[in-house]
Amino acid sequence: MSEWSPGAEMGEATAKRTIAVGGLGGSGTRVFASLLRGCGFYLGSDLNAALDNLWFTLIFTRRSILLEPPDALADLVDLFVQRMTGGDVSGHPALERVVRLADAGRLLHEADWLSQRLNTLQAPDQIPYNADVPWGWKAPNTHVVVDRLLSVMPNLLYIHVVRDPYYMAFSANRNQLSIWGGVFLDRDVRMTPDDALAYWCAANVRMERIQARFPGRVMFASYDRLCLSPRDEIGRIVNFVLPGTPTDMAAELRGVVSMDRLTRPSPEHLDFPFDGRLRKTAEDFCSRHFAPNCDRSTSAVLGGSS
Repeated sequence: MSEWSPGAEMGEATAKRTIAVGGLGGSGTRVFASLLRGCGFYLGSDLNAALDNLWFTLIFTRRSILLEPPDALADLVDLFVQRMTGGDVSGHPALERVVRLADAGRLLHEADWLSQRLNTLQAPDQIPYNADVPWGWKAPNTHVVVDRLLSVMPNLLYIHVVRDPYYMAFSANRNQLSIWGGVFLDRDVRMTPDDALAYWCAANVRMERIQARFPGRVMFASYDRLCLSPRDEIGRIVNFVLPGTPTDMAAELRGVVSMDRLTRPSPEHLDFPFDGRLRKTAEDFCSRHFAPNCDRSTSAVLGGSS
């Protein structure tokens, strides 16, 4: 596939838009991040194997972010944007706050790991920033604060990745449930399929409300649908992030997107005795976004709308 420059093709307004990808851990966000890379987006220079932006993790992935005053949050966002667009943050007024954040460990992240992120945040990039290249980031936890980010970042668009609720209920990745489950569900949580499904429902239904508040700026993307009908789903994503893209771009991008074969929930998972209200909430959500083939055995499949 030849290199394609969206900045040259789409004009200044489109080139300067920022795209964030988030969703529940284990939902397949890495695949959508690789798709953005294929579209020419810069995703940061401190990434892990899953393409998570680790500067975002340092600054925003913590429970205390929910208590951050609006002005302080805006300053942190400004620092993050400045660093992502090639700026030197050494004199930024919010840097002292970030230094304090890296001083002590937090749930899921040790102090040494956070200090490494702080070091890369302050170090100059080896490759100079290109203002013609659009940028964004992938961090599953973005959805927790995306409403506040959309309010202070007028060029931000958000892709919220969703995966089959019954598959996710039995996923081994329960990091978000441990960090945010008690907040979203307003109670103590257990690392069980029931509470994993309850968190799935709470997070995704909340995102519907955020989508309604920010028309045209939040898109639901389906990992299941991407696996089952990659060209169609890639086309939807490309049209959202870079409207007016050449029609053959989706077909070309299919070659750069690395994905696993779709894993469906097992019959045992489907027959698990979930609370009936949770099951209905999950299946109603899937029907709204991934209909028409949405029932207890095919919960998130082809079709639907953003």
